[in-house]
Amino acid sequence: MITSQFPIRGLSDLASSESVRSFFYLATPYAKYAGGKREAYELACKYTHDLIVAGVPVFSPIAHSHSIAKTCNMNKNSHDLWMPQDLAILRGASGLLIAPVAGWRNSKGIAMEVAEANEHNIPIWLLDVHW
Repeated sequence: MITSQFPIRGLSDLASSESVRSFFYLATPYAKYAGGKREAYELACKYTHDLIVAGVPVFSPIAHSHSIAKTCNMNKNSHDLWMPQDLAILRGASGLLIAPVAGWRNSKGIAMEVAEANEHNIPIWLLDVHW
């Protein structure tokens, strides 16, 4: 479980941020999301959409990888398969954005992403998006 508190950043703050050297990495729950993987994927796409429309460069491992796993019949549940790729991409990010959706504090994947960001001094923010 993730117990840390993170500062909150809104879309306009991120879009005008001078600290962006590359892109932001968007963390969202997936494997054990209460609504299922399809709903978790759609939620990740909605957050990614909002960031893109706001002019924020973003990478979402769920929006990116879910469709690849489905199309190519890959294991969607394997942290051993997906996390090495995701964490390598995270290391190039300007910051880690966490979507504050139900279950994020108990997500094994997000916990791994937070640990990696902390290890590499990558800033972490809780995303402030209101629908």
